[in-house]
Amino acid sequence: MNDSVFPQFLVVSRPEYHHVTLQSDLDSATAEAIRGALEQLIGTDSGARLVIDLGSVPFFDSAGLGALVAVYRTARSRHGEAATIVLVNPSQESIELLLLTHLDRYLPWYRSLDAARASHSWITP
Repeated sequence: MNDSVFPQFLVVSRPEYHHVTLQSDLDSATAEAIRGALEQLIGTDSGARLVIDLGSVPFFDSAGLGALVAVYRTARSRHGEAATIVLVNPSQESIELLLLTHLDRYLPWYRSLDAARASHSWITP
């Protein structure tokens, strides 16, 4: 029997970016599916910029981080310097993982959407 895990997420598309709210674990069981879904968004007109809300992610591990890095690389290869991925509402464990791996340089994080808006004028309400 093949057990499949279907991660849950909500996407709100705006002209300047996609706002993705993940609502499941971001781990080895879900990483590939989430990566595929995010890479589909990157292929759209507003796909150069993603805001990924991690506030409803109960578990986030290195496999999930690897998926986000792969999405970042795909975005950069398709959109160049215009590609931006912003993480909002990460857990303390997620922040520690980003800092430990120094990937916060490529995947900036903010404690809230309002904090991200303060740093990125393209994130509109």
